[in-house]
Amino acid sequence: MILAIDIGNTNIVMGVFDGERLLFRERISSNQKTTDLEYAMATKTALEMNGVQAEKLTGVVMSSVVPSITNTFKRAVEKLTAAQLVVVGPGVRTGL
Repeated sequence: MILAIDIGNTNIVMGVFDGERLLFRERISSNQKTTDLEYAMATKTALEMNGVQAEKLTGVVMSSVVPSITNTFKRAVEKLTAAQLVVVGPGVRTGL
């Protein structure tokens, strides 16, 4: 399963894919003052409320237009899972 995260100026949208099937999509508020622990808790809650265990994630892909939140959210994800994390941005090869 892959956790996909899109960090925008107003909201952070996340979802989990099992193959090509979207299992869920949730939205939380973007806030530059939110800590990595708070984002980790919000993400963990979203996963659990939708019946997904963080341990079952095999990868995480993240995109962001808010650089000040990107590293904070990256640390949040690293608190939840050991799955490989890719932050999509200039110069990242996706194979597409």
